[in-house]
Amino acid sequence: MRARVDDRRRVARVALAVFVAVLAAACDPVVVERPSQPVDGPVNQMKVGISHTDSTVGPVTETQPRAVELGVLGQVPVQNSFLMGWGTDNPEPSPGSYDWSTLDARIALTVATGAEPTLTLCCAPDWMKGRPNGSTDWGLLDVAPLPQHYDDFAALAAEAALRYPEVKRFQVWNEMKGFYDSSTNAWNSAAYTDMYNQVHHAIKAVRPDAMVGGPYAPLDLWSDAGTMSHPSDVRGPWGVVDQRPLDVIEYWLAHNEGADFVTLDGWIKTRDRGLLIDPFEATDVYRVVTEWLQARTDLPIWWSEVHVADPSWNLEFQDAVTTAALLKMAQAGVDTALLWSPQEDALGCAGCLWSDPAHGPVVATPLSETVAAWTECAPVGSRWADVRSHQPERLMAAATSEGVLVVNRSGEDLTFSLDEVEHPLAADGVAAVGDGACQR
Repeated sequence: MRARVDDRRRVARVALAVFVAVLAAACDPVVVERPSQPVDGPVNQMKVGISHTDSTVGPVTETQPRAVELGVLGQVPVQNSFLMGWGTDNPEPSPGSYDWSTLDARIALTVATGAEPTLTLCCAPDWMKGRPNGSTDWGLLDVAPLPQHYDDFAALAAEAALRYPEVKRFQVWNEMKGFYDSSTNAWNSAAYTDMYNQVHHAIKAVRPDAMVGGPYAPLDLWSDAGTMSHPSDVRGPWGVVDQRPLDVIEYWLAHNEGADFVTLDGWIKTRDRGLLIDPFEATDVYRVVTEWLQARTDLPIWWSEVHVADPSWNLEFQDAVTTAALLKMAQAGVDTALLWSPQEDALGCAGCLWSDPAHGPVVATPLSETVAAWTECAPVGSRWADVRSHQPERLMAAATSEGVLVVNRSGEDLTFSLDEVEHPLAADGVAAVGDGACQR
């Protein structure tokens, strides 16, 4: 009997020792190590920006100076607007009759906050869809122009290019809206590319300096190849990419008559089962798809919409997971990443940069700080550098020639040690440590 008691005591002592060791490891700083003799890595090319939508900064007045919103936008280097929709009115309600007032205001806002304006050439006036002149039915926003009006849409795009010489980059259309063919259960790649080519030629005829790209294909994910109609070989623990948008991209690459960049958008959630794995791990889809695209083209790559955050997540967690996604895109060689909508909307904040004024005083979100820090810590032209987190499952680390960015993915407060200096970091926190302006 005594032997049994002694055995139990020994097991208890071992268990206690293991518990103490684990607790001590959890309390010890996470070491982030840089090599003593760093070697320059690839050049960072990626800018982080946003697309203005209906949920963006409102009119600036004496009683509503929008100081927080304008301050945040002043740290966003690329700001995209839409030709029609998402806060901009019909620019050509009748053939040859233009109304640029709302788009003028968007472009002026972007320029005033010191950002590069880009323009998405979507959507089209109703008369190009067979509706009466002068009418605007916003329920038809997702309808594409009729083929006999592709030249009219191209002419409108050229008018926009002439009106806004400060816009250097134009992406043609948005998520293949109106180009789905129900008879084939696929996107009509040929029709889109026909329209794209006419737009490209029209813009280049009046603005040879302009850069034009497409096809802005939406990459849907599904949980399993057996649950979808068009599975692709592009897959991972995060899901299976639908083959149809990949077909759009490959067709467009083969048949466009000139392109300066290629655009797409995507999510980390599957359409049928939502998130399949840890959100931080799911962001790897952006790296995998980027590498798939790089195997097929040397064109600069845009992720035109970055859909990572969920409104149910707290703002710090949204920031952490979105930052992880941006780091993976940038290190894979992406040129531009556009977050969707800067302001919280009626559905809540899903990667927004500030709160909805309707809910009280406007507050900038943690993600807005990451976007601001990105310009200082990972500017275009900086070089990626070697860095290693000793506990990558708890702390993600990336480094450029300007500094180190770390993301706390442990779910709890921790301390990390960089160059023998300890830094506290709250749960889901993002930090930037550099020698100069790269600080957060």
